[in-house]
Amino acid sequence: MRKHPLCLNMLVLIFALLLAPAAALAGNEWRPYDRAAFEKARAAGQTVIVSVHADW
Repeated sequence: MRKHPLCLNMLVLIFALLLAPAAALAGNEWRPYDRAAFEKARAAGQTVIVSVHADW
């Protein structure tokens, strides 16, 4: 019987959450919005992230 399974599970979860954003963005690049590229990526089933920013 393991003494601290919850602690180990929590460490694994924290580790996964810290690495997930880096893994999701690895090999990707930010580009200016291009409607044709957006539609092409969507049609190919790729993940599309649109970052919107406004200086108010």
